[in-house]
Amino acid sequence: MPCPAAARMTEHYCMPRYESDCAHPDNIGCSSRCILYVIITQHCVADAYNHTSGSFNASCEFCNMCWDRIGSSSLSARKVPYALLQARGETGALYNNHWLVLPKAACSGIESSSPGCTDAQGEYLWANAFSEALGVGFKFRNGAPDWAMMLNAPNRRGVHQMHIHIAHLDSQRTSPGVDPSRWLLRKLARQQQLSAVASAPSRVLGEGFYDASRFSSTPLRRPPRDWARAYAVWVPTSDPVRDLGRTIKPFQLARQLSAASGEPSHGYGLLLMPRQLGARPGLIIGIVWSTDDWEQLDVSEMTGDPIGFSHTCHNYIGLGEGSSLLKR
Repeated sequence: MPCPAAARMTEHYCMPRYESDCAHPDNIGCSSRCILYVIITQHCVADAYNHTSGSFNASCEFCNMCWDRIGSSSLSARKVPYALLQARGETGALYNNHWLVLPKAACSGIESSSPGCTDAQGEYLWANAFSEALGVGFKFRNGAPDWAMMLNAPNRRGVHQMHIHIAHLDSQRTSPGVDPSRWLLRKLARQQQLSAVASAPSRVLGEGFYDASRFSSTPLRRPPRDWARAYAVWVPTSDPVRDLGRTIKPFQLARQLSAASGEPSHGYGLLLMPRQLGARPGLIIGIVWSTDDWEQLDVSEMTGDPIGFSHTCHNYIGLGEGSSLLKR
């Protein structure tokens, strides 16, 4: 039975079984929340991009800046299929250097307990994401522009397939009455001292949730100052690609941070941010509440980029009957 979302994109949050992933037969073909899963499993395939011609094959209309990947490490546990996707905004234009790394397995998000999602194998997705970040120009060195990898909380994401955002922190974001330096990730990036113990993380408060219209059609009062918060630790490493998934396990660490935070054991996102403290390189790893990538990371769109496929599918791509893609 077709879902209304297939006919009306304004109802893109239709999800018959939100507690399940996008591989569930009741979810596939019914909700645009599963569009990323459809893209990476049906359209983002290994032969989609022709390296000789430097273009996508004609049959890959909906791939659009999507690369099929298998982890390059010699470790078999890291050789799990995933996809790299250059993110597009709600207008359909490409974001400036904003990328997504997604597992090819059906994983709803940070709350998923399915095999290969947040378990020991799933931890290696962060290593592959960091490797991709270096490959598209982000730097792991002291003094480089601040950037982060961010996985949104269940209540702060628009699609129902796990995806790690890779982008610079938004240095231009402003909001009336808000000190720009108080955005949560900007504050976190400036911390000179952070705990290294997961059972006693550093608590950092900052701004977030500045655009209430994104989440409600009724007027909402602005939340209290410093409503967004992070519980974070600093983890030393000179080679994140080598160590993530092996000695540094972000999903496991997130569960430990959640237990220590005193917050409810659901509703948080997870971020990794390169940060050198003193002479030692490392990563800030933290769980975040009441904010997301759209508020904290650079979501500016490329000037002059032709309007194309929007990975969030707002008003552009819908799912039709029989799991077919419909162009709006």
